[in-house]
Amino acid sequence: MSTRQQAFVVLLIFLSAQVNALELPRVFSDGMVLQRDLPVSVWGRCEPGETVEVQFAERTASTIADDEGNWSVCLDPLKASFEAREFVVSSASKKIVFKNVLVGEVWLASGQSNMQWPVNKSVDSDLLRLGGTDPYLRLLPMFCRPSAQPEFTSPMSWVLHSPQAAEKFSAVGYQFARDMRMTLQVPVGIILCAVGGTSAIAWTRTKAASQDPVLQAKLEEWDIALARYDEDLAAWEIEYAAWLEKNGIAEPDYEIHKRTGAPRMPHGEKSAHRPGNLANGMISPFAGYTMRGVIWYQGEEDVQWDPANYGERLKVMIEDWRDWWGLDLHFGIVQLPNLKKAEAEPSNNPWPKFRESQRRLAEADPNTGLVVTIDLGEANDIHPMNKFPVGRRLARWALTDVYGMLDLRGGPEVEGAVRETSSIILNFSQTGSGLHVNDLHELGGFTASDSETEPKWGTQFYPVEAKLRSGTEVELTIPAGKNPIRVRYGWQSNPVDANLSNKERLPASPFEIALSLCD
Repeated sequence: MSTRQQAFVVLLIFLSAQVNALELPRVFSDGMVLQRDLPVSVWGRCEPGETVEVQFAERTASTIADDEGNWSVCLDPLKASFEAREFVVSSASKKIVFKNVLVGEVWLASGQSNMQWPVNKSVDSDLLRLGGTDPYLRLLPMFCRPSAQPEFTSPMSWVLHSPQAAEKFSAVGYQFARDMRMTLQVPVGIILCAVGGTSAIAWTRTKAASQDPVLQAKLEEWDIALARYDEDLAAWEIEYAAWLEKNGIAEPDYEIHKRTGAPRMPHGEKSAHRPGNLANGMISPFAGYTMRGVIWYQGEEDVQWDPANYGERLKVMIEDWRDWWGLDLHFGIVQLPNLKKAEAEPSNNPWPKFRESQRRLAEADPNTGLVVTIDLGEANDIHPMNKFPVGRRLARWALTDVYGMLDLRGGPEVEGAVRETSSIILNFSQTGSGLHVNDLHELGGFTASDSETEPKWGTQFYPVEAKLRSGTEVELTIPAGKNPIRVRYGWQSNPVDANLSNKERLPASPFEIALSLCD
């Protein structure tokens, strides 16, 4: 064997060893934060049949890799710790040491562009520089990497908080994590995984989506569109060539090509919009990393797609992620804010229907919360810049419902609507120091309907006068000749006179509720 051949053999042996070398997803890295008080999942791959041992904080777990080289272990629950320690993973052939590892609270910030929106483009971003650095707040930003197949890992690394590191991080996620860090007084790690203009179905694994009839139909639409593209393109190219010849065009430019109606290629295997692609490419690389929960700001992309049933579609994704993690993850959902021209008249457009579907989902799931932002939007911009209050409200929800440290998670929540002789009494929880009328002198935003159905166009709802009856009740006056059976509040894209809050100035969510009769 020649010297060149020997060198080639050695190279092959080296590359083969590298393929099967001990490896973990990049979410495990220097500076990571591990979740306290829960079993800590650790996984990776190596040579099939190889023994792997994980050591951290006087805890050890070991296992043997399966026939495909995959392995996983769980470390016993850990107490929160500011001590920077080493996390050691070893096999017979390799040892990996992660340094500066803390134990505290871990959360995921996900959704679309409003979750992506960075600190340095938000209102009051200059205040960030006054906060200095905090080595116990860790950020993990991820890049957009859609994939048609589940990915083992993705480029990412934990970053210690500093004003410079936070500038391009999610404003909502950053403020949430900062409030948690200051209140809980433990290390906090936040993972940012968000992509603008994406639907919830892109974040849902296709095997989960296929179990839902509506989502399965959407999956089939994608498959049909992809299958038809080649056929449609071939037919168009024949027509295009004939058109060029007829018009005496020898070398058409791009504008001519575009104006002649070439079929657009559907979102393909690498598209962030294709169902399941973000679940595969961005969630899969850290799915199972032990954490407390998720804050979710998404929906603008889905408003026009059956808005009244968005909650059912999001529920599929939430249940899919919980199954993926093997944990009953907490979800904090940001209800979409006010947008478009301010309205006072009753309306029947998609935005309030969408908000109601978000509200009903949170109402039905004890581990899901709703953060109301109906007062934080901008009429002419789908990307409002006032992001820090959104993060603060998410933190308030978590500190109340997840950690039990506060008594008030948000604004007033409607609990019931009872009809009396000439009035309707609405009862609210989460009233804090009592119900309050913001800004305007009169309480507004309430409408009622005598019908159970809604016309395709327009609305059968009519305005009703409202006043505070007590610290927990609102009284509506029934107009003469009316027989209402349903009540709505704030039912516009941008409800100008929806001004109900508690005295803590946290706004009530828009809602629809059916009436019950007084006993």
